[in-house]
Amino acid sequence: MSDKEWQVIEPVMPHPAWLHGNGGRPEKYCRRLIVDAIRYVVDNGCKWRNLPADFLVPWRTVHAIFTRWWQDGDLYALHNDLREQVRIADGREPEPSAGIIDSQSLRAAETVAAGSRGYDAAKKVQGTKRHVIVDTLGLLLVVIVTAASVQDRDGAKPALARLRDWYERIALIWADSAYAGKLVTWAKKHVRLTVEIVKRSDDVSGFVVLPRILWNLFCQAALIGRGQLGAGSPSRMTLLTTGSKPR
Repeated sequence: MSDKEWQVIEPVMPHPAWLHGNGGRPEKYCRRLIVDAIRYVVDNGCKWRNLPADFLVPWRTVHAIFTRWWQDGDLYALHNDLREQVRIADGREPEPSAGIIDSQSLRAAETVAAGSRGYDAAKKVQGTKRHVIVDTLGLLLVVIVTAASVQDRDGAKPALARLRDWYERIALIWADSAYAGKLVTWAKKHVRLTVEIVKRSDDVSGFVVLPRILWNLFCQAALIGRGQLGAGSPSRMTLLTTGSKPR
C-alpha cells in the first residue's frame, strides 16, 4: 500500500477499543501491515498460513484481526466510508438513489464445497454465481454468492432485500432482461424498489454498445475478479467485499 493510499484509509479504520477506555491492550503490530497482509491474501488467493514472513506479523494474528473486523461490520463500514468519499468528490450525494444489478457465473475453486456448487446451463459453467449490485459510478454496494444453478431472478431477491436494509435512499434499480417478469412486481411490493429493465432493441443484431450504467457494473465485476481470491473462491470473496451490516 502506498503512502497516499494509507493517508486515505487510516482515518476510517476501526477505532481500537483501548483508546476509548473499553479494555484491552495497545495493539502490538502496525495496522498498515495488517491491512497489507489482508490485501495480499485477496490478491493472491493463498491460505492465511502461507502469508510470507516478510510481513513480520503472524498469520494467526492477521486472521484473528480480519475476522473481528468482519464480524463487527468494520470492513463494511470502511468500504462504505470510502465509497461515500468517492461519490462526494464526483459531486454526488453520499448515498446512492439508483443502482444496477447483474450476475456472473464462474468455475469454483477446489476449496468451494460441493453443496455450494451448481450448473449454469446458459453459461455452461459448473460452479458458483455472484449477484452484484453497484451504484451508477460502478461502486460496489452488495454481493450475494449462490450456486451457479440459481436463476438470476431468485438470486436477486436476497440481494435487493439486503440493499433495502442498508440503503434507505435508493429507489431505482436497472437490470437486463434476465430479471424481467415477477421480480419487478416482487421488488415493488416487498422492498419498495423500482426495477427498470434495460432491453436490447429487437431491430438490432450483432454487437450493440451497452448503456453506460451496465458498463459500470461489468467493470466492477472485472475488478472483483482480478484478485485470485475473487476469481477462485467468490464465496470467500464476499466476506472481503460486503462484510456485515454497517455499524
